Amino acid sequence: MSLSFVSTASSALAFSLFTAAFANLRANEVPVVVDQSHSHIVMEVKTDFTGFNAELTDYHIDVLADAQTGKITSAQVSFPFSAVKTGDLRRDRDMLQWENNDQFPQVVCTLTKLEPRGDAKFTAQGEVLFHGVKRALSFPATVIINPNQTYVVDGEAIIDTRDFGLPKVRKYLIIIVNPEVHVFFHLQASLVKK
Repeated sequence: MSLSFVSTASSALAFSLFTAAFANLRANEVPVVVDQSHSHIVMEVKTDFTGFNAELTDYHIDVLADAQTGKITSAQVSFPFSAVKTGDLRRDRDMLQWENNDQFPQVVCTLTKLEPRGDAKFTAQGEVLFHGVKRALSFPATVIINPNQTYVVDGEAIIDTRDFGLPKVRKYLIIIVNPEVHVFFHLQASLVKK
């Protein structure tokens, strides 16, 4: 028996054991389905004089919860930046140019931890990949798990676009857009039964 065969067989066995262990770890998790017709993600942008809201019109959310307790164990939201709509076509087009959307079309937000603070209040911790830059993010959220295993999740995060290598926006030489964008979300979801 050649040494390379033993090495290959050992690597394959180790990979198989690792995969089986990971599959068992995830076996206690079940999907949570978000009802997008009763959910929304809105961004509030302020300028020196006024401001505007933008709504996320197309997004994908993957959520997993512990099958026994119903507690959320992981979540990921992904969307094309072009799905951020302000209701003003010119402003939307300007935002895509500012963000270099041809080069960085996707935004991905990944929840890594929900730290309990009592009474359905949590500190959500995770990462945001935006404009090709990944940054840590922490924000308050409430997660209510109803007896029928439905969820109501609300939160607010502040994202400073300068942290992602984006310049401040100045319009008409006098209007400066605040680089801190407030993101508000309300999600309604239900646990998928095993």
